[in-house]
Amino acid sequence: MAMKVQRPVPITDAGRARLRSELDQLRQVREPQVAALLAETRGQASALEEGDYMALQEDLQRIQGRIQELERSLAAERAEEAPTRAGVVTIGSQVTARDNGGREHTFVLVSPVEADAARGHISSSSPIGAALVGRRAGDEVSVKVPAGVRAFTVLNVA
Repeated sequence: MAMKVQRPVPITDAGRARLRSELDQLRQVREPQVAALLAETRGQASALEEGDYMALQEDLQRIQGRIQELERSLAAERAEEAPTRAGVVTIGSQVTARDNGGREHTFVLVSPVEADAARGHISSSSPIGAALVGRRAGDEVSVKVPAGVRAFTVLNVA
């Protein structure tokens, strides 16, 4: 199986801490818990327990896969960031924008490995994130999204 090469990506300090915390939780708590349950179930032979054993094996494989993914993300060297200009949207910026329906949205632009839409953290490579990079307050952008085209006016960049 070929190893996927991880390109260096800039990660915010908060994102790096969040990924490190998730990695520590998986390594120190979840992986040992599931491995212990798997060892305990291994010695039992009923058909019902065999299904439990298979489910635990799959769970352990998912945990180990996520651990590897987090390790690769954290090991990738941080890309050199160009000096940021005040008021210009870059990774780590908090952006407030008004859509064409008059609703205000606040986004924090992050790298793809940190994206979490539920928290308002959008990837700089997502359609909206990519359209906002390099913009300033007062700029207008049109973004093609799956539901059509949305227009935004940047109100504030922090």
